[in-house]
Amino acid sequence: MTFNGAAAGRTVSGGHAASRFPVCGTVILGVEVIVSAQGAGALGRRVKLRLITWNLHGLPPPARFGLGDSLARVAEEACRRAPDVLLFQEVWRRSYTARIIGHCQTAGYAPVLAQQGGRPTGGLVTLYHSATWSLGPVMFSPFRRHGSALRVWEGDGISRKGALATVLTNNRNMTSVVVVNTHLQAQYGKRTYAVVRRGQVAELESFVAPLTGSGHLVLLAGDFNTTPSDVLYAVLLERWTDLTAGFRQVCESERRAGCGTCFDGTTSQKWIDYVFVRRPGPRSVTAEVELIRNKRRDDPYSDHEGVQVNISSESRPS
Repeated sequence: MTFNGAAAGRTVSGGHAASRFPVCGTVILGVEVIVSAQGAGALGRRVKLRLITWNLHGLPPPARFGLGDSLARVAEEACRRAPDVLLFQEVWRRSYTARIIGHCQTAGYAPVLAQQGGRPTGGLVTLYHSATWSLGPVMFSPFRRHGSALRVWEGDGISRKGALATVLTNNRNMTSVVVVNTHLQAQYGKRTYAVVRRGQVAELESFVAPLTGSGHLVLLAGDFNTTPSDVLYAVLLERWTDLTAGFRQVCESERRAGCGTCFDGTTSQKWIDYVFVRRPGPRSVTAEVELIRNKRRDDPYSDHEGVQVNISSESRPS
């Protein structure tokens, strides 16, 4: 798989050829971790990036009503926070994409998405602040492993979930960051799809591995449908550092309500949304984490909390 050339706003058709797209909390904890920095171009340069990842629960009626208003509220709140990058999952329809982009482009954001038949492939939409960042290569890769398409009520077998990678270069100091937006197979009761999700993580590894030798900071974020107690989480930690872990541990140790990102009943107790950074290496990263909270499921935003991570990365002296 290869990256396509740059464009100022991008849609990747069917995960292959690229074409031009015509548009465009309270910090709880800071955690320092060690990640990868290879190549002379990365040394001595500081990378600062504010990122929000958010599953928007973008299901059409009768599964969910009032989604249009919720999407408008999500876009307004997310853009009000002025992140560098927005990563959305479950934007399943073209009309949903248009609503999100329509709100965000007035705040200076340009979209990157994979499309097939006029709708976002995999439900993934990435937006970046175009005054601060320039868009480089983009690549989408659908997962080969997924649930059965015959279980249409689950949706995973027909949604073409996958990973959308974007290279962004800061317009001031020319540092580059690779941001990968993803959404793994969901669990449905006793059907946990553990083997499928593990296969998708292996596909992610193959997808990301060619991007890690450039000296760029590499971030992997989205909805992993995997809790920290799942064996698959430990597999992810073999190559990645979870930037949300410190926040979650403090929340749980203080026995707060809602120490999760996804509603399971009346509170958000289940943590399945993450921001990972690639490791190992001589780069220090400080991450400040905040949840953008709902009052209750789908009120006012989604059945997921938004996850904002403010990242500051700098090479350690050798």
